[in-house]
Amino acid sequence: MSVKHMDESAADVYVFAATGFARIIAGYLDDDPRYDFKGYVITKEYVQSETVYGRPLLAYEENKAALRQAAIINCIGYNKMMSTREMTDKMLIGDGMPLGSYVHRTARIMQGASIGEHCLIMAHTYIGEYARLGGSNIVWPSAHIEHDVISGDYNFFAAQSLVLGGVTIGDHCFIGGNAAVKNNVNLADYSLIGAGAVIAGDTDAFGVYAPQRTVKIGGKSSLEIDI
Repeated sequence: MSVKHMDESAADVYVFAATGFARIIAGYLDDDPRYDFKGYVITKEYVQSETVYGRPLLAYEENKAALRQAAIINCIGYNKMMSTREMTDKMLIGDGMPLGSYVHRTARIMQGASIGEHCLIMAHTYIGEYARLGGSNIVWPSAHIEHDVISGDYNFFAAQSLVLGGVTIGDHCFIGGNAAVKNNVNLADYSLIGAGAVIAGDTDAFGVYAPQRTVKIGGKSSLEIDI
């Protein structure tokens, strides 16, 4: 398998997808002198024009030879709990494509941490000592993953999510924005943690965990609450 880790050396690069998420990654690449962002790639059934977001859009099936000379970042995101992302990875790897990772220059990854292949690590994220992330994880801006966290493959950490030390995460989990997972908790495969949720115990596979809906406190003025 040919892999170019996008945080290691300059490369001509394409992003696979033509979504808003792909546009965000393309913006990172355009702003980073390490890379020469060439354009977007998608399977030909979804190609409706020669450009998207002002950049070239290539039909994957018709450009495989040229794409093997560059690097590709898979920008299929969190739909279906990252199952579509996994299928896309398998297609690209099966075709011998140079599938890469991307780590933003402002991400702080401690020396003892390890990151698997094909991950996307966004701006201002923190990954603590001895944390281990598996393959094809997506870590959105300002997410905080503490020491000794063990994460499987195809997990999504939303912006400003917090995973404290010693947590074990299975595969295909989603941790929503501003959610917090407390120390030494186990997240089973396909756990969906909603935005703002606090997880203080182990989860069940395919479980959905969300905080209670915010409601107004009846009979109280804000001036009566001591905060």
